Amino acid sequence: MRIIIQSILLTIIVWFPLSSFTQKPVQVGFSKLEGYFVKPGMEPKSGLNTQLFARKEQFDEYFISKVVPGKKISKLDFNRYVVLVCMSAKTNIETTLKLEKVLKKNGTMEIYFTAVYGKKLASPIIPACFYITAIDKSLSGMVYYINGKLVQDVQN
Repeated sequence: MRIIIQSILLTIIVWFPLSSFTQKPVQVGFSKLEGYFVKPGMEPKSGLNTQLFARKEQFDEYFISKVVPGKKISKLDFNRYVVLVCMSAKTNIETTLKLEKVLKKNGTMEIYFTAVYGKKLASPIIPACFYITAIDKSLSGMVYYINGKLVQDVQN
């Protein structure tokens, strides 16, 4: 009986502190940006690229804003938000990129994009999607997924 009680106590002592360090994922809000496009020559050379932009100068180096009929150009406030971008190399295949969810777990932001491919297009395009989320200075890393597959793990 004494051994059973000691085993239970040992389990509680070891398990409880370890379980308290593991956070459940928390949904992080985000909003889509409209009216921004990749500057010619700034697209990835091949495949898909994910990136976070925290400074206006850095963002302006890669992207331009254009008025699109029926859509309003979103204003950027780099004092409060960062921009999450997924972009593709120039392609003649219809490509739809979308941010599905952002989770915060154990100090790491997990970012989930999807890429859906369609028919062949008459002329090449540079697919990209742009989203903003609030700045979180408590993060120790970011992990990017595309179609559920890990594509980039950035840890501080």
